[in-house]
Amino acid sequence: MQGSPQRNNIFKPTRHSRAHHKTGKMVTPNRIKPDHSMDNTLQAGLLHYRSELLRQLCQDSQKLHMQREASVQTMTGVIHRLVGARAREEQRKGLESGFVTQVCSSQ
Repeated sequence: MQGSPQRNNIFKPTRHSRAHHKTGKMVTPNRIKPDHSMDNTLQAGLLHYRSELLRQLCQDSQKLHMQREASVQTMTGVIHRLVGARAREEQRKGLESGFVTQVCSSQ
């Protein structure tokens, strides 16, 4: 019974292929001919999702860079104002101390 046509019949109904057998379609097990259409769809979707994430990442990176530049400029302006105020204060104190020194030495 080893080579019986019943055993090698591709239309032989099995637990998984009964519906195919009823319609008379040829059943090809997945291990022989895998169906890659779902894989391709999934891969295309993942590639699209990945490119979208990369685009968003680039936008966020540019925004952060611009915000950092603005912060640096703001802090530089604050520092310049503070340094200028300090220099003016030192200059005023220097003039006052020089004036006091002149007054005291002249007496």
